[in-house]
Amino acid sequence: QVNHIPMATDAPKCATKTLHVSTPTGEDIELSCEDETILQLKMRLQSSEQVPEKFRTAPTRALRLVFGTEVLPDDLHLSDPAGPKDGDQLSLIVSLAPCGIYKSEISEVGHGPAADNTWIIASADFTDHGDFTITMEESEITSDDEDEDYDPYENRAAWDHCYRGTVQMDGSDFRMTITSMERKGIFDDKLSHGDELLGKLGHNQVELQLPFAAGGCNSGPGPGLLWITLMQDISLEDRRPSGTKESL
Repeated sequence: QVNHIPMATDAPKCATKTLHVSTPTGEDIELSCEDETILQLKMRLQSSEQVPEKFRTAPTRALRLVFGTEVLPDDLHLSDPAGPKDGDQLSLIVSLAPCGIYKSEISEVGHGPAADNTWIIASADFTDHGDFTITMEESEITSDDEDEDYDPYENRAAWDHCYRGTVQMDGSDFRMTITSMERKGIFDDKLSHGDELLGKLGHNQVELQLPFAAGGCNSGPGPGLLWITLMQDISLEDRRPSGTKESL
């Protein structure tokens, strides 16, 4: 049975088209559309009792409308030539993987995860295409004499690293495969392209296994692979889907 959702009354006037939206639970929903955005279309779907509850109660930006194998961006207008045509079939799905920007909480000065007298600023940016960018800035207090020519990066007192790659989900756990990396400082690990880092998805947070370089001069578990919790940057939720993303 095909359920019909009428056209939005506040949609800009242009040529009307009919779209069909299917869900993983078997619903086939017919929509009359004018020049709405994909985000507006998702909001209209969520307002209908014909749509399963899990889609109506999920954050709007955590929903995806898929055309073929392409996730349609929220700001795409249905009148755009790149958008779906009259009679096309879309799929409605809920996200399953981290999406958005996550940042480390500011810890007490000198008590970083790697060791006493260390600091870390870390952020992870997960895109809705399954890519990630992780940046880390570490520093450590050492016993070195620091004159005007002192370079902390050459004396194991500071490290900057950036990792990019792709995410593969396994339930709420995920693997991050490194495809490129940039590092400044002295690193003892053998991390390279193709290596994997681990992660766990929680509510508005991720736990990540990251390569710490600090800790060699002070008491603590570092340097090495250590787990750290990053919290989602809620202030940026309007520019990114909230919390999760799908795997196609």
